[in-house]
Amino acid sequence: MASKNQQSFLIGALVGTIAGGITALLLAPKAGRELRHDIAAGTKQASEKAQEVVKQVSERTAGLVETAKEKTSEWRQRLQSLRAGREEELAQVSSLQLVDVQEDEDTVLEGIEVAEVIEAAERGEGSCEDASDDRDSSFQI
Repeated sequence: MASKNQQSFLIGALVGTIAGGITALLLAPKAGRELRHDIAAGTKQASEKAQEVVKQVSERTAGLVETAKEKTSEWRQRLQSLRAGREEELAQVSSLQLVDVQEDEDTVLEGIEVAEVIEAAERGEGSCEDASDDRDSSFQI
């Protein structure tokens, strides 16, 4: 923001110098030829100062643009690395959830088989081996 204030000050000083110079020339008691010469010299001087101010502003603007490009590039790289990290985390979480679901499914099936074996045994419908043979399971009592 200080640079904007400096720029405003320079522009104000330039306009004030031009206005003061023109006022002084017009109110000074001089001959027409001398007055025209002074006006031309003042105009030339004001033009040179304006060009100098434009050059300074251009240099500062170029510096700011370069800084903005660098910062944008840095933030883009940071964002990409964060995205890559998030994608890895999501992949890990997804694979863990899939494993947990399959383990839970296997546990439920084993529990069902155990319950069927116990029910068959309580009813006296055969031995434990007969009931467990009906299922494709590695679970044995």
